[in-house]
Amino acid sequence: MPIDSFIVFKEKRYFSYYDEKYFYAWLESIEGVEKVVGIDAGNLRVELSAPFLSRTGAFDLIALFTRYGHPLAPLRDHIAPEDIDYFQRPEARWYEALFGHANPADSADS
Repeated sequence: MPIDSFIVFKEKRYFSYYDEKYFYAWLESIEGVEKVVGIDAGNLRVELSAPFLSRTGAFDLIALFTRYGHPLAPLRDHIAPEDIDYFQRPEARWYEALFGHANPADSADS
C-alpha cells in the first residue's frame, strides 16, 4: 500500500497572534513540507514533497509537534526506511510518542 504524501492532525489553540504566526512559519519552513492547508473542523493537512521525510525534516517535525503538543504518531509512516533504525531506538526521547500507542483523542478523525 503506498504511503500518502500528507499528514493530517488537529490544530491546537494558540495563545497569541505571534504564537500562531511562528508555528506556521516553522512548519512551512521544514524540509519536505510543500503546503499547509486548513481542512474540516480545525484539522490541518501538511502536504509533503515525497512520502518520506529526510532525517532533518523528521527531526524538525518531531520538535515542532512536541513543542505544540501534537501527537507524533502521524509522523511514523513518513520516516524514511533508511532512518527507521535510528528513530526506533527505545532510549530516544521521542520513541514512545512516535512508536507507542497513539491517543485516539488526538487523531484528526475524532
